[in-house]
Amino acid sequence: MNSEEKDPLAMSEEESAATETPIQVKKRRRKRQKLPKDGPKPIITGYVRYMNENRELIRSQFPDVPIGEITRKLAQGWASLTDEQKKPYLDAAELDKNRFSREMEEYKQNQAKKTTPGELKATPPVEEIRKSVEKPPPAETFEQKNGDFDIPIFTDEFLDHNKSVETELRALRKSFTDYEQQNSVLEKHVENMRNGINKLTNETTEMATNNKILQAYLEKLRSKLVNAMGSLPAASGS
Repeated sequence: MNSEEKDPLAMSEEESAATETPIQVKKRRRKRQKLPKDGPKPIITGYVRYMNENRELIRSQFPDVPIGEITRKLAQGWASLTDEQKKPYLDAAELDKNRFSREMEEYKQNQAKKTTPGELKATPPVEEIRKSVEKPPPAETFEQKNGDFDIPIFTDEFLDHNKSVETELRALRKSFTDYEQQNSVLEKHVENMRNGINKLTNETTEMATNNKILQAYLEKLRSKLVNAMGSLPAASGS
């Protein structure tokens, strides 16, 4: 078997090794090898199987956590599993790897039958398939739920989408903080207005009480003045 025929299997082994250490994959941002659109389904690694099985459980436990944080918690959960706990996922991935190898070999044979001998010499089937494919097939293992896009994890598209979501969340948090600050200023202003109104109300009540006292005192002075004036002899012609 030549080096070109080993490419799909070599890609799968690298992907399988990378998914067992998801933090390193995220740092390297390794691109997945492009596969033909009409070829076999991609291999589902043990780590991806674990994530698909436990993603909804983590979402239910942390409904307000962003997508990137959920992925990080799943990666930590996978890293904390023992070899015995990982074995069912890895065994299923190994079976899927064998399935992929078998279907890829059948796919290559079918492609070789469709190609003329001259075309085989000019362009090998695997190289022709690589050049004709522009995008990798959509990952069928990533379920579209709760507004998420159907994007395979740890690809450039997934990381760019996660980055845009985080940027939008940071902008929303900043707007929320600004609104909270404005609301705090307005509440303080309203409180100052209420204190001013209470102060004016108390001053008005106090002035009304003083006015009543002064009015009573004025009436008393008038009464005394009338009595004093009544006791004086009336002047002629008055």
